[in-house]
Amino acid sequence: MKYLKNLCLSFLVMCFTLLGFSSASAAELLNNSITATGTASMEVAPDTAYVNFNVFGRGDSAEIAANISANRVASVKRALAVAGITKEDIETINYYVNPVYGEKGKINGYQANHYMKAKISDINRVGEIVDVLTANGADSINNVDFGVSDQELLQRQLLGKALENARLQAEVVATAANRELGKLMAARISNYGGYSRMYNSVMLKGAADSSATVIETKGIKVNASVEASFEIK
Repeated sequence: MKYLKNLCLSFLVMCFTLLGFSSASAAELLNNSITATGTASMEVAPDTAYVNFNVFGRGDSAEIAANISANRVASVKRALAVAGITKEDIETINYYVNPVYGEKGKINGYQANHYMKAKISDINRVGEIVDVLTANGADSINNVDFGVSDQELLQRQLLGKALENARLQAEVVATAANRELGKLMAARISNYGGYSRMYNSVMLKGAADSSATVIETKGIKVNASVEASFEIK
């Protein structure tokens, strides 16, 4: 009889797995505990954007290239300051000076590269700031990354929902086994992420185009999953 009961429980778990119950993996009945993986997702509106851009400087020597690049970076920072982007919101991601090779491997000059990032708190101004950058020394816009400023609050909400999803599954299996679900014994975050969305390439307006650059924003889908073990009575 005990063998048949265990066999029925195994079949029930397999069915939940195949059906993808509540968008999470099925609970597993193990001795006096049940382990289930719960998931949750939500779509949120971004409230912050990061524009990643490059500023180059080319010269006959490494020193000249570095000076030219530094002057162009200073021009970019002044223009951003006028636009309301403070120096605390501007960051240098990477910087290096490389030789530029011509025919037959001969050094044909040097290029200094500044890879930078500007934080924009008002995402409605992203297109405007992109135009400010390109008009004042930025050579290219690598990408625009949209995100959420209060990620900690969002994480707490989402992980709480994922844990409730795991509890719901565990209760179904416990009830099917004529058992009662008890307290939470252990929990592990299986996955959490997706709180940003990136434009990998930005189409800039042409030199002859007087219209402003427009970058549309969309909601960001955030996902979380929690593996939780519950006592069964």
